[in-house]
Amino acid sequence: MDYGLWIFRDDEFGEPIYAEPASEDVEHSLWTALCEIALEAFEGDAARTGVQSAGEWNVRWKFHSKSGLSFVVAADQDLPSGEVKEFLDELVQRYFDEVDDVRFPEADGVEDIVVDVIPPWEQ
Repeated sequence: MDYGLWIFRDDEFGEPIYAEPASEDVEHSLWTALCEIALEAFEGDAARTGVQSAGEWNVRWKFHSKSGLSFVVAADQDLPSGEVKEFLDELVQRYFDEVDDVRFPEADGVEDIVVDVIPPWEQ
């Protein structure tokens, strides 16, 4: 895995709004780190936005407290952190601009948004 993108609602890690790759396809230690980061942000024990190393990946997240949504990206450490941050910022902005019901969106609509924002690992 070179990258991953997840959108979590509150602390519902078993049923993310969006998951690429699916949790069962993610190395256990990385999945644990992703969930811990999102949970700490949700509970107010961590910053709402940040970056943290998790093995060979950099994990960047943004937590939107009003909606309870966490946007989390895991990317290979070779990717420039600034590019991953720009991708995450653009994705979050587009998500809130285009999704009517941000907590319970239509799955196809979320996929359309994710496809429209070109991540740095595809450039």
